[in-house]
Amino acid sequence: MSRTRSFSRLLLVGLVLGSRTLAAPTVAHAQTAASETARVTELFKSGKAAFAKGDMAEAERLFGDALAMRKSSDIAANLAQSQLEQQKYRKAAENFAWALANLLPSATDAQRKAVETGLGRARAEVAVLRLEIAPEGSDVLVGEQNLGKSPVVSGVYVDPGEIIVSVKHDGFVAIDKRLMVGKGTEQAVEIRLTPKDDAPAAVAATPAVDSGLRASGTGADDN
Repeated sequence: MSRTRSFSRLLLVGLVLGSRTLAAPTVAHAQTAASETARVTELFKSGKAAFAKGDMAEAERLFGDALAMRKSSDIAANLAQSQLEQQKYRKAAENFAWALANLLPSATDAQRKAVETGLGRARAEVAVLRLEIAPEGSDVLVGEQNLGKSPVVSGVYVDPGEIIVSVKHDGFVAIDKRLMVGKGTEQAVEIRLTPKDDAPAAVAATPAVDSGLRASGTGADDN
């Protein structure tokens, strides 16, 4: 537990520095910002207390509430750490990756290293998909994750095992592509929809299947 408590202490500095960077152009805005900052700080401190007690579910809830109010790398990293301790690897990887991409300029080398270490631990337990979808503007669903419209510019973290990538676009034949992915792997997935006017009339609605054997290591950039 000492390692994870130390990790949490390192990131607390980022919260304090981050909240000082907020500027308020009006009195009303200043009051609102001050109230929000106080609430975020309260949630963060309560999350740290829950974490120190070993109540990771409560820590996750509190850090999650804080992150919903203030998108901050230090909050995201602490949320990720509480998820990692509960073996919620996919969510942890997502939040560690976001935290690393959005570190405050004031972040120390030790803080960056802590986030990188957490991300490495989480990524070792999940798979990463790199999606290339055509046409642009297609609706993309990976498992239960609604990714919105293509293009999908960042890697998508998924739990190991079978995953279905669903893609649809008005005027095109929708595709459900099944993949088998292993933990600690990374895989490129290319899906190109066929215009309905060009599709054979007798095409069966059978999902495409991919064994996932083309998976590679996890050294690629997550951003």
